[in-house]
Amino acid sequence: MRAYFSLAVGLLALACTKPRDPRAVEPLSLGGRADASARTQDAGRPRVERRTVGFITDRQAPPGALGVRWGLSRAELANRNREAQARCRDRGAFTFCNKALVPLPLDGVVSYEFCEERLCAVAVDAAVTRDEDQLVQDYDRLVELARGELGPPASEARRVGEGCRGHLAICLTSRRADYSTRWMWQSGDQALVSLDQTEDDALQAQAGATFLSAERARRTDPVDDPLARSLLSDAGSLDAIATAPADAPREPGAPDAGRPARR
Repeated sequence: MRAYFSLAVGLLALACTKPRDPRAVEPLSLGGRADASARTQDAGRPRVERRTVGFITDRQAPPGALGVRWGLSRAELANRNREAQARCRDRGAFTFCNKALVPLPLDGVVSYEFCEERLCAVAVDAAVTRDEDQLVQDYDRLVELARGELGPPASEARRVGEGCRGHLAICLTSRRADYSTRWMWQSGDQALVSLDQTEDDALQAQAGATFLSAERARRTDPVDDPLARSLLSDAGSLDAIATAPADAPREPGAPDAGRPARR
């Protein structure tokens, strides 16, 4: 809910890379310990062993991730991305870029989310693929990236059920397979690296890393922005992001960026 990587990449190499906005990660509930498998299981799905995630107490949460600090304004981020020659595109409360402000170990799309015009989350997603060896390799690279920024995680899962070889994407959704690493602080700050099935192709998956500020993690009912979701299907490839003008105007009728979450 996906390091993020040395991204000076050719468009052809990134044609199948799609951004996953930070809302794709459900923040764990706060309070003592949190259930990492808290989502309701559908009837008929195999029972999944429940595991708890303890708070990290030996160090404080960092004030940001991937070269940006929480609370950064959209204008400040835009200036930094221009200096880094990153191609970006705004969609509602989100900005999608073809590179990060720090070196990344793989190609991907970087997603920034703003809460009331201040940066509150950042995510990176690797290419969508059916190649299971590539998926695991991308996952491992993102985990190492997050470890370098956050230190040892609070929880790790690496499980592939019987019969899942060759069907990993399907097994990720049915929970017969689980690749996920979490970091969580009592302040509310959280991070997750995971493998997830794509919404538009049940046979494909992608690795992603998401970093949530305490403010963002506490927003249990995030912004409902259809433009951000449409980007995933209509213009979700890095082609669309990288070929858009760096300061492309907002489409008529688009909602204001940073619109407060509905309560």
